[in-house]
Formats: sequence, C-alpha cells, structure tokens
Amino acid sequence: MEFVPNLTAESDDAQLSNEMIFRRYQMNRVNLKHLFQDLSLVEYIVMCISAQRDREHPLEPNKVYLEKIAESLHIPVYQASRIVGNLRDRGLLTWTHDGDGSEGTYVMITEMGRMTVEKQEGVIKEFYGRVIRKFGKEKFIRLLYSMNKLENIMNEEIGEIEGVSYDE
Repeated sequence: MEFVPNLTAESDDAQLSNEMIFRRYQMNRVNLKHLFQDLSLVEYIVMCISAQRDREHPLEPNKVYLEKIAESLHIPVYQASRIVGNLRDRGLLTWTHDGDGSEGTYVMITEMGRMTVEKQEGVIKEFYGRVIRKFGKEKFIRLLYSMNKLENIMNEEIGEIEGVSYDE
C-alpha cells in the first residue's frame, strides 16, 4: 500500500490534483465484486432508491419514477431503463406508468426485491462495519460529508465545462 506523500497547504495544485487522480484510481481498484453476488453495484443503488420511500411510508404504494432514478445516478433515462428492465425481468421491480404513460413511468419494489435488498444490505453492513470500526466512525462520517461536498463541487466544475447543471 502506498502512502499519501507529504501534502500540506503549501502543496501546489498540480501535486494535489495528481494525488486526487491517484486516490480515485486506487479506490476504483478496490474490488467489491465479491460483495455483490445477486445484484451489481448500480443495480443495488437502484434497488435502494426504489426501497427508500417504501421504508419511510410502508403502508403507501411506493412509486419511484424512472426520471428520478436517472437523475439520482446522473445517467440518461435510456441507461436507467436498461437497468430497471433487467431488475424487472428478474422479478425484483415492477415497471408501469400512470394513465397513458405521458406522466412518466415508475417502478415499485416487489417482495422478492425487498428480500434481495435486505440480503445485500447484510453483506455490505458486515463488510463496511469492519471497515468503519478500523477507520473510526467519526472519521468515516466526516469523510462521507467531505466526499459529498467534493463531489458537488466537482459536478459544478464539470457542469461549467460541459454547460450542464447538476443542481439537486
């Protein structure tokens, strides 16, 4: 394992930028595939989005519009459609529309989908529980807040370059 070089407030932007690129590369190399056996990472995220309102309001039908899923993942709707279609074909989600479909299509998690998410959450909780205990819970929480803030800033900067807005 390589350690972060001696970075300080005096480090130049090029050194900090290169270190950020290297850290992103290293984080992407962490192989989490063994954690995801029934769902891929992106499928798990879609399932969590689909299950969120279900958990908050268990007595109400949980409709999650395809457009919301695409927005949450920062992907085009056609890409979200492919993911949702695969999950529907496996019986984890239902996919339908209101009226004639002009209001948009939505998904609802099935009972089998709930069980699959719960099983996946157990695997992830066990793994990240160990990571959090070793790293420190407070440090982990601060890291997540910092990552979120950094991601928002990076999206703003990319948006300015591409002429796209990532406001949420």
